[in-house]
Amino acid sequence: MIVDSHCHLFFQKLRCELGEVLDRARSAGVGKVVTIGTDLEDSRWGAELAGQEEGVLAAAGIHPTSVVEAAHGDYIGELRQIASVHSVAAIGEIGFDFYHDPPDGMGWGEYKERQEVAFRAQMDLAAELGLNVVIHTRNSFDETAAVVAEYAGRVRTVFHCYSGTLAQARELIDAGHLVSFTGIVTFKNAREVQETAAALPAGSFLVETDAPFLAPTPHRGKRCEPAYTRLTADFIANLRGVALGQISEETTAAAADFFRGLTE
Repeated sequence: MIVDSHCHLFFQKLRCELGEVLDRARSAGVGKVVTIGTDLEDSRWGAELAGQEEGVLAAAGIHPTSVVEAAHGDYIGELRQIASVHSVAAIGEIGFDFYHDPPDGMGWGEYKERQEVAFRAQMDLAAELGLNVVIHTRNSFDETAAVVAEYAGRVRTVFHCYSGTLAQARELIDAGHLVSFTGIVTFKNAREVQETAAALPAGSFLVETDAPFLAPTPHRGKRCEPAYTRLTADFIANLRGVALGQISEETTAAAADFFRGLTE
């Protein structure tokens, strides 16, 4: 079995034919799918879907680019209520994003501050609920890693869509965290990501799609879906000189150790 540890089933490109998308995933050997929250609405939807659909789990969280719209009122109270149901396997995706511009009328200083407040509040919630965290970081690795380090011994994380250096990945892994690889690893220009995926110890990384984004080769540029996790896993197996079955077993075991309820 392969686990797609990060996708967005709420997005219309997948939700419009959800049954067929999940059937294709199962046919490809992708037996578990984690649908990731980016705001309160899709976190709630994901939790409900995971409670009804076999093989689907959910993560609940507010993405850093959603903080202005979603982080209002008692958003942590709402998120706590969503994440307290057993179908929610983690908090996420949360973190820092210094790539996308702030909303109109807001400067970078205020935008970064709002992201940090929401990030820390959700890390606190994860520690409270005993859940691990799915991390988003873009143009912000050092800042993100610094906040994560403050929660050492209380919260484990996975840095999704990993594109950092091998040295950075090893630092995270030495601290008890994981990294996760998308279809980017299959791109011809992704030599550093490929070198990292080839060198990391077994059990220290996951595979994912980030569907509907980042489809692996040969589907690059098209809509991605959970079934394509198999292509990414197979590519990494070839990089490491092992069988697909070995990568499937290792990444599934790592995912089962990380996400609440994945083996049930």
